[in-house]
Amino acid sequence: MFNSFNFIAYLFQADDCIKMVMCDPCSKLSKSSAAIKYCTDCEDSLCTECTSLHSVVKVLSSHHVVDVSVTSGNTFKISKNCDDPDNVCFEFYCTDHDCLICRTCIANTHRTCGKIQPIDVASKGCRSSPKLEDITQDIAALLKSTKELVEDRQKNETRVGQIKSIKLKQIAKFRQNINEHLNELESKLFSEMDIIDKEIYQKQTMISVMRIKDERKSIRHNYHLETDEAVATLPDNELLQFINLTTFTGGKQIEVPGVRPYSVAVVKDKVLVGCGDGKISFIELNTEECHQTLNVGSGIISSLIPVVDDKDELLYYCEHTGGNLVSCIKFDGTRIFSCVLKEPVALALDSKENLYVIEIDSEDLHRLSSNGKVDDILLKKSDGLDLPFAIVFNKTYRKMYVSNVDLDSNVMIFNCK
Repeated sequence: MFNSFNFIAYLFQADDCIKMVMCDPCSKLSKSSAAIKYCTDCEDSLCTECTSLHSVVKVLSSHHVVDVSVTSGNTFKISKNCDDPDNVCFEFYCTDHDCLICRTCIANTHRTCGKIQPIDVASKGCRSSPKLEDITQDIAALLKSTKELVEDRQKNETRVGQIKSIKLKQIAKFRQNINEHLNELESKLFSEMDIIDKEIYQKQTMISVMRIKDERKSIRHNYHLETDEAVATLPDNELLQFINLTTFTGGKQIEVPGVRPYSVAVVKDKVLVGCGDGKISFIELNTEECHQTLNVGSGIISSLIPVVDDKDELLYYCEHTGGNLVSCIKFDGTRIFSCVLKEPVALALDSKENLYVIEIDSEDLHRLSSNGKVDDILLKKSDGLDLPFAIVFNKTYRKMYVSNVDLDSNVMIFNCK
């Protein structure tokens, strides 16, 4: 049986290539006319005038003419000749093999085929066949479904883009809220730390100026232990006084006979005492016995800062009067560096081991590098220093406190970067 669909598909093989919109015969005559039809036999695009001529010429009247929009974007490649070596024109249609053949094919490969018809006989009535109508309807339905799918895809893309934009805004807002909340927590934490620092410093300041009522002994220097205690020096009575920081009451005392203690620091189970005769004594906490004395100068050792780590044990100190030295030594007395200033009275170390030294006479605050070189004068009398006597950093090194011993006995607080 003749398969009209396969026959038509065979006739109209095309691939996507060139969009033909100009009339080919007119172009050959150097005229420009828009094509409205396409002849599949001549393989030419035809304008209105050429289409009329095409239909009245007897030789061309049997040609197949289709709307040019069918070929939009496609170049029709219709094979009219057989692929055999002689390239003979197709003349017949083989029903058994459902293909076009030439005379040579009949003799060579289609000799036993039962029904071979001329092309014009085989194709008679194919345009009006029910099968072609069904195919046309199926193609129309397929095109409609494809169009709907494309429109639905475009709508989905638009909807996805809108949802994406909304979600990105929600994420940005959520991140902003998190950052704001973290900033609030950070600010609150710093505020609470400042309050705690002030309370601690107020307690330390109270210790440094308090009087032990029972004995009326003035406290010269104090050192905060890791427990709830501080140890203070009482140079007039040659004593080390332990003080409870919770109740602000005096605890045990360690006598240092023959030594006037002016500064104190605690390292593990040892108390380091800076004396008025240029010496530093190492006293055992448990036995209260002095087992080592370093002779480092001739004046008052007014401030001590021990730095102990896995590599070394260092001791920073300043000598008020005498040699007026600011020095760093090892615990065995080996000197690392020394620097002469004008009546240094107090020391502090920052997180980078820069040394901060108060000169009580000139009322200056010096900063020394970690190798003992004078780096800068940070504060002067014009900045509010008035007989500065003590300096300390808080635990985070974000604030620095300087105590003045003028008539107001104020404490200055500086923010550190």
